[in-house]
Amino acid sequence: MMRIINSKEKTDKKAAVEDRILRSKMAFVKHQSFFQRSKHIQAIADVKEMIEKTFGKVRIYTEYDEWDNRIPYTMIKATNVDLPTGFNASDYEDELNAFDVEVDYAKGTNSYIHRVFT
Repeated sequence: MMRIINSKEKTDKKAAVEDRILRSKMAFVKHQSFFQRSKHIQAIADVKEMIEKTFGKVRIYTEYDEWDNRIPYTMIKATNVDLPTGFNASDYEDELNAFDVEVDYAKGTNSYIHRVFT
């Protein structure tokens, strides 16, 4: 089930961005073989295509991360989305779950956060 995240503004945005960049690089080095698998690369391309099909052209951020310091995934964030008429979050989530993708909605930034585990 999709979670709604009540995100808050960071007090030090620059430090937060630098921290995310460092963590992304560390995760990539630690799990490089996972992130470079053709299956994972294709899943990322498929998710980005679904995002553009659903929301149109939006800013998309991609970074590498790991869950509990052991389960690697790629995070894809679609920011400031305009929901299309008739958008059904449940249907969107079901379509993504078929690709082993978790999706959450961040209210503070009006963003959908996708985690690709494939």
